[in-house]
Amino acid sequence: MNAPGRIDISANASPIQRAQLEDASRLARLFAQAFARDPVFDWLTRAGEARPLALQRFFRWILERHTLAHGDTWIARDGHAAAAWIPPYTQTPAGSLLDDASVGPAVIRLTGLARLFRGQAFEATRRRSEEHTSELQ
Repeated sequence: MNAPGRIDISANASPIQRAQLEDASRLARLFAQAFARDPVFDWLTRAGEARPLALQRFFRWILERHTLAHGDTWIARDGHAAAAWIPPYTQTPAGSLLDDASVGPAVIRLTGLARLFRGQAFEATRRRSEEHTSELQ
């Protein structure tokens, strides 16, 4: 029995569930909406009518290639909330040449050509963060 004010998070009653690969499209739309007016994404992401789709593609790419595999991506059963992260000190397997080649097009789709160098700065910061994390281990 639950104490007053407590939520039952047992498997049968939980309002959240671990996200699966088939949830990627729904999650990408949700994250694109959530970050539509985020200052960092306003600076980084292409402007205009193509922006919402660019955000969705970006989040889907991140979800499918990075977060879902770690099992710490969650979605509310009603689909109105989600959380995704990569656990600290998680080893990212070395990517193949194809994986490395996919970063460029993903960044261009997100930024557009006009903001491409912003995307490169963002990617360089992400890579340095990964290097720093591996140095701490």
